[in-house]
Amino acid sequence: MNQRNTRLAGAVAIFAALSTVMMSSGTLLAAPSMVTVQEPQIENLDPQAYGPEAILDQGVLFEGLVGYNDHGQIVPKIATHWTHSSNGLVWTFYLRKDARWSNGAPVTAKDFYYSWMRMFSPAAPTTVSWYSPMQFVLNGMNYLSGAATASQVGLKVVNPYEFQVTLAKPEPDFLGWTLLASAMPLYPQDVEGHPTDWYTPKYFVGDGPYVVSSYVSGGQIVLTKNPKYVGTPGEFNVGNVQTIKVVPASTVPVEDFDSHAADAVIVTAPADYKYVSANATLSHDVSTTSEYEMDALAYDKSLTASPLNQFDVRKAIVMSINRAPIANQVLSGMYSVDDAFGPSTWPAAKYEHALPYNVKVARQLLAKAGYANGKGMPTFTIYTPPVGSVQVSIAESVAAQLKANLNIRTVIHPMAAAAYGNLMYGGLQRGIKPGFMIFEGQAIWAKAAAMDMQSINSTWFDFPTSFLDAMAEQSIPTYDPVSVKAYGNPTNTSLGVTAASWKPLTAGAEAMIKGMDEYIGQQSNAAYKASLTPIPSYQTTWTQYVDAWKAAKTSAAKHLAWVNAWKFVSTEDQALWEDQHLSAQERQWQVLDAEEADSNLKQAAYWGGQIGEAVIQDAYWTPLVSPKVVALIEPNVKHLMPNPWVWPGFAQLQYVTLK
Repeated sequence: MNQRNTRLAGAVAIFAALSTVMMSSGTLLAAPSMVTVQEPQIENLDPQAYGPEAILDQGVLFEGLVGYNDHGQIVPKIATHWTHSSNGLVWTFYLRKDARWSNGAPVTAKDFYYSWMRMFSPAAPTTVSWYSPMQFVLNGMNYLSGAATASQVGLKVVNPYEFQVTLAKPEPDFLGWTLLASAMPLYPQDVEGHPTDWYTPKYFVGDGPYVVSSYVSGGQIVLTKNPKYVGTPGEFNVGNVQTIKVVPASTVPVEDFDSHAADAVIVTAPADYKYVSANATLSHDVSTTSEYEMDALAYDKSLTASPLNQFDVRKAIVMSINRAPIANQVLSGMYSVDDAFGPSTWPAAKYEHALPYNVKVARQLLAKAGYANGKGMPTFTIYTPPVGSVQVSIAESVAAQLKANLNIRTVIHPMAAAAYGNLMYGGLQRGIKPGFMIFEGQAIWAKAAAMDMQSINSTWFDFPTSFLDAMAEQSIPTYDPVSVKAYGNPTNTSLGVTAASWKPLTAGAEAMIKGMDEYIGQQSNAAYKASLTPIPSYQTTWTQYVDAWKAAKTSAAKHLAWVNAWKFVSTEDQALWEDQHLSAQERQWQVLDAEEADSNLKQAAYWGGQIGEAVIQDAYWTPLVSPKVVALIEPNVKHLMPNPWVWPGFAQLQYVTLK
């Protein structure tokens, strides 16, 4: 243990992920060296398959139009510069002529066009529309749904080195979206020639500083310098490490670090953090920064009426929870107390104020609501991720405090990861009992729409139970039963083949379009009205679906075109019904959300803060704690930045340098 302490004393370094790192311009000469880092388990390297592969795809294996420099600032990469029209709709990116793929071929506008269109291709096996700049492109979403053809999408190759993007409506944060892994260019011949394994060493072609030389799905990945990589003039582009070995993160990172199995690891367990921070020989070397994540106690969207429908009950519960012992004792100081949705370094946090911990007032509120000392209160359920997660420990502390302070009983219900994710993000669902969930909110990157740290998910809570019942009835089945009754069942392959079978759906589309146009016209807030207004219009999109049906040559193709149109009408029917039944509180939250998304980052922080503050003051959610980024890095390894976003690993590996 003494040897371990001596080694760690000189090796522990914890970096702020967005801190300024002093580095000289230019590219360091490559040296025969290797660094081993632990990253989340990576199953594939396709940048459009959203997951931890983004850590490697974004800036290391691939370079996009823009990227991050070693200071965390957005800088030109493949694009030398860009312009946009005065109305913010047409963006033109001018590409460098010396950028090369790892096989020596030039990187051109056609490569970006191919990659972006692939992301939203109707034939793509999986697409994550919210993780792509294509969602803002004119007719991008309609292309994904089958309503628009490729020629109608707002992407244009002006010439080999000029790529033009036309948006459906202005997006102030559009440049930030082009940073994402999903926006990276792909080499078309590689992907088309080997569609299932194009990213393996045998076939891999990339335009980033490193290429894949060894790959095992879910296992070790070895990266080596790309000999064709040029880099951006005047920028620090790549460090002096010849080989980067990426190994899956383990449950014992400190032990791995101590045994030289890795040169850099992320500490994720509070017990490990306690050991590192409590060791007297290490304490003077340890500093931490917050991760852009938070854990909150959130009302669980149950459809069953309960005392939680009363504001005084919710407020009493929130005010009876002391967050300090959760952060300091339960989680060993590895988490910070949150007074907002996110750490104090999160831009929106300064506008949010958690309700104070005050057991005396909490008991008075509970008595006022008719449940003095918890009498008559049902047992509430607290939903968490699987056993062993930090959230279970948080829930145990919350449960103990509710029992001790308000005599409220709870039962903790750990869920499988998929079911838990669906509870947080999947909307209404049956079988959820009245209570709470420990909500794990995260920001994936710095964008305007993320400033509320996902607290906008609370906006179901102000609806009456009858509304929730109706919405659950519609949203849970594969196909909305109300629409099935009105327009026919999409599983019936004979429907949509003839013009006659379109009549019910056509009538429904006409009624929906009229209702949507009327509702949008009634809105007074400009940002909210713009967020509701689709481009192309509902009528244009409907016409595109009809045209797709007319162009279909076979009965199967005609049925598929009808199903796509059916989904469009059914989805918008439900959206219209929801809009028309919004409570005043719900509509106000939606307005704030629209203002946030329609702003630059600084302005969005204010609007995101207003959403968070409204949610806090209504006691639907209460922020609890935020984790810290903790990394162990060998002292001779420099410029390695722990990732503060959703995947707990190391970002921008191209800058790592050995001293």
